[in-house]
Amino acid sequence: MFKSVVKQRPVASFFVLAYLISWVFWVPTVLYIQLALPAGEIPGWLMIPNLLGTWGPVFSALIMTAVLEGKIGVKKLLSSLLVWRVGVQWYLVILLLAPLVLFAGIGIYALQGGTVGRFDPGQWYMLLLTPLPALLFGPLGEELGWRGYALPRLQRRTGALWSSVIVGILWALWHAPAYWAPAGTAISGQPVTLLAVGWYVLFTVGISILHTWIYNHTKASVLTAILFHAMYTSGPVFPLFPDISTNAINQSVRWSIVPVWIAALLVIALFGLARPSRKLIPLSLGEERANENI
Repeated sequence: MFKSVVKQRPVASFFVLAYLISWVFWVPTVLYIQLALPAGEIPGWLMIPNLLGTWGPVFSALIMTAVLEGKIGVKKLLSSLLVWRVGVQWYLVILLLAPLVLFAGIGIYALQGGTVGRFDPGQWYMLLLTPLPALLFGPLGEELGWRGYALPRLQRRTGALWSSVIVGILWALWHAPAYWAPAGTAISGQPVTLLAVGWYVLFTVGISILHTWIYNHTKASVLTAILFHAMYTSGPVFPLFPDISTNAINQSVRWSIVPVWIAALLVIALFGLARPSRKLIPLSLGEERANENI
């Protein structure tokens, strides 16, 4: 039964399984935090179910690929983690784009009268160090699923732009239990409102478009997706402002939706992201037939 459904709906099944695996860990954790713990007291052991939940997309991608293509398919999927010869220019994009977006968000917040404190350029090395611990909590556990499994299959049916939108929306909603957690998303630890969730979905769709642009120009490298994810999710520019408050960080991230979408619209206009990308990662014959249903 499971195998039959998976073959008929390989992409939809992937998302359902990714949600299920992650939420099995996250929902009880968030309920425990909300109902059983005093405010502000989070024991360290809760990091374990939180971490395991972030790996739901990877587990789902591996299970789905094993069912659809067997060991050869799994090996092929994992090999996308080793694609690193993509051109120096793309590593520069990965290294600089996220900090520039966040700097722009800080600038917009400051222009609105916000205070971010002094700027300490001597902390420049944090741009490289801050993303490293963030790799475990998101990038490594997600990208083999979102970009390695789902994106190339969607692109063969809907093209690059709509695939980015679909992945972006489902990616944002996959985080839903973490909205009520102290951390985990850009709205965690703040009031969860329809406006906040809508902003987060829109922000994630914009980031998803940038992800697709990089992925499609780096030989379908999941490694570059992981590195780009680590750069923006870690907020590497904020250590350059030693006195910045949590509220200022939250507001700066919120305002960064403007440069994210400016960058996304430029990518669409200049690189034709709306066209289909059917030359990426050839699928097996059986999977091509399954993809007719998605």
